[in-house]
Amino acid sequence: MELTDEFFVELIDSKDYLSNLPLKEIVYKGLRRAIILGRIPVGQRINEKEYAKRLNISRTPIRYALELLQHEGLVENIPKYGTIVKKITLKDAEEIYEIRRALEKLAFTNALMKMTREDIQELDKLMEETQELINEHHLEQINDYFARFNEKVLAIADMPRLTDTIKRLKEYLTRFRDISVSDDKRRLRAFRDHLHIYQALKNKDILTMCTLLDKHLLDSKEFILNRLSSLEQEHTGHAE
Repeated sequence: MELTDEFFVELIDSKDYLSNLPLKEIVYKGLRRAIILGRIPVGQRINEKEYAKRLNISRTPIRYALELLQHEGLVENIPKYGTIVKKITLKDAEEIYEIRRALEKLAFTNALMKMTREDIQELDKLMEETQELINEHHLEQINDYFARFNEKVLAIADMPRLTDTIKRLKEYLTRFRDISVSDDKRRLRAFRDHLHIYQALKNKDILTMCTLLDKHLLDSKEFILNRLSSLEQEHTGHAE
């Protein structure tokens, strides 16, 4: 894949620059996000010298970022060739969803116990806006509302370390959500799931909420694993 100027402009999030993070951390976050979201394809070589030149920085932050990414299993170093992007395997996807199931049940349970009348009003409004999108057939925008719903629940739960952990999975989950909620039928089903989960949350029915949440995430995981398996088979078929 040819690396465009636009790619390098988008690689570094302006919010990261404004956060006063060290440059090496900004580069790491940008590369990590680009890899997980598929903007740097599987098998693509990441050339330290070229990236440093295009970003107008030294090679040290690039090298630091690649070391962390290799530790995470997102890239691998091939002797006498360089560093390439690794693919997200079915095992990776399954592990990520199992972590998500555990963390989100904990977050939703804590949110249920802490939720105020104002929180309910805000979530009611969010669900109403999502329903309006469905009524007006703007289903492509629903994913953003799902993200806002989950962010609000995390805010209510008020567990900063849990939130930080989930945020580290956010890019993975965004990529998976784009796959799992990529057609109207899946979007409508996901909305119904969110609506039922929210009703249980609102009614402070922990058992029903956890059961519905678990089923929603298991269904999503199964769909993702099947879809990734199909994509892998298609890729293998084209390669042959």
